[in-house]
Amino acid sequence: MVPRDRTRPEILEMLGRAAEQAQHAEAYHAAAADPGLVQGQAAQQAARDAAAMQLIELAGCAEDFTIYGDPGTTLGRLDAVLSRLHDTRNQLTHPETGSPPPTVSPRYLGNILTQLKTAVANVDGQSRSRMPPDQLEALHSIDGGLARIEMDGLPNAEALRARDLHYAGYYREILFGRLAKATDLYDNYGRASDPREVDVNSSIFDADDFAHKFHALRTGHDKSRLPVSVVAPDHRDRISGRLLSELVRELRRERQTPTEQLKELEKVRETRGREEQQDAIRKLAETYADITGDPKAEAPVRSYLQRHEPPLERDAIDAMREALYIAAARDGSYATIAEATRDRCLELSLALDAQQSDGRLIDILDAAEAAAQARPQASLSFAECYGLPPTSEEALGREHDPEPDEEPEP
Repeated sequence: MVPRDRTRPEILEMLGRAAEQAQHAEAYHAAAADPGLVQGQAAQQAARDAAAMQLIELAGCAEDFTIYGDPGTTLGRLDAVLSRLHDTRNQLTHPETGSPPPTVSPRYLGNILTQLKTAVANVDGQSRSRMPPDQLEALHSIDGGLARIEMDGLPNAEALRARDLHYAGYYREILFGRLAKATDLYDNYGRASDPREVDVNSSIFDADDFAHKFHALRTGHDKSRLPVSVVAPDHRDRISGRLLSELVRELRRERQTPTEQLKELEKVRETRGREEQQDAIRKLAETYADITGDPKAEAPVRSYLQRHEPPLERDAIDAMREALYIAAARDGSYATIAEATRDRCLELSLALDAQQSDGRLIDILDAAEAAAQARPQASLSFAECYGLPPTSEEALGREHDPEPDEEPEP
């Protein structure tokens, strides 16, 4: 149920975050068709999200084991590992609290698996024989969860599999479910007449099940078949042709006042502007590193531009990047660049020289200026270049060329 002290802005904020998580899940499941396309930071995050889901699944297998042991005993050591497992699962699956979730890397999960396997193996036959039937069954469930993860394998960011991306999607669905559950959409379940709310609420309940009994939802003779994703087109109650993230954003927007919508649009515009500015900074820094052939030259340029006061607009940074290309070409066209842009490039070169003892940009700009000054000489005649009187042909041509302010004779 929704805490009654939640404010309207808090509910709207959670709906926005829920829509983002649903969109992440949709993207992960779609990417599973070609995992090789997910690279870099995105691959690292996908591996962490997949590992988080595997930990959640393992914790679900261990939920029913409730025997506590004294510290230092065999059961005490098992209890310590299980407590760590459950605590991590709870932190991962409750984004509505506002606390940042822990980072679960494949290596972190691997350490927990090793500790849990050791603790379970140390529970000898005599201890097992004394357990109630339900607790013995719960211990077998832990064994089954460990075997399942060992068979599935841990995610690897360098070689993501379709399974890894599906698991990352399931984890984001749990986050969606917990955030959306903390809003009035969950309260409306069972009495909602809007098919969109029916769709969203059925997705919330299924995502909630993923946080506790994901392993039980797997099917097939060896439990290898994964459950239907809550963002899948064939999910129960899904409106045909509509994405879950679209429905949540729609329902959220209908709960906003016009003023709130305008404020949010302005916030989005400002965020996009900052992102575009940072992208322009990155490209300018990369350009300088490319021109100098020195990858380490990128960081000081990026640092200078990020600290510049007042902050430079994206268009100004893009103009500087274009100016560096032209300056490096030394074709004499640097003089055609706007003076304000040349001044900013000069300021950057002086800063690099003063702060990093890097005078390469000063040299590049000096050479570009010299080439620009020499360029007009190419259009002068041989005689004019050396201060000689014009040739007869040149003089004749000038006599027949009217002055700008003179009218030609009829």
